Amino acid sequence: MAPIETILNSKYLERLLQLLIVLTTLVLINMLAARSFVRIDLTEDQRFSITPATQSMLAELEDIVYVEVYLDGDLPAGFKRMKLAIQETLEEFQVYSDNKVQYQFVNPDAAASQQSRNEFILNISRKGIQPTDVFLVENGNRIQRRI
Repeated sequence: MAPIETILNSKYLERLLQLLIVLTTLVLINMLAARSFVRIDLTEDQRFSITPATQSMLAELEDIVYVEVYLDGDLPAGFKRMKLAIQETLEEFQVYSDNKVQYQFVNPDAAASQQSRNEFILNISRKGIQPTDVFLVENGNRIQRRI
């Protein structure tokens, strides 16, 4: 068995200390990053950035703003991407508003009967929201879906 002095002077102890230092540094960086919100938009036209004016408006909200997005359910790929983009924007709005922006995605087709679905469509049409008919090909058949 080697004497303790040999173990203390070994490369093993040096590497163990280096590993502990790196792990401690990573934990500290992670703790600091968790306390602040930073998002970097690397696109040339800054299309994914929220303007400072919008950030300021969101920070100054006095009451809760509730948003219903009528875009949920079994959607075509393009509409799924749009839903994801809307959700990401609303999540950022939540951060800048200190959770005063709340949202919910609603599936207009989730109504129990055709009559209640038609009433729902009529109600949102009165609010100025017009559904869109989309033609899709599923299993070789062309179908029309209202979104």
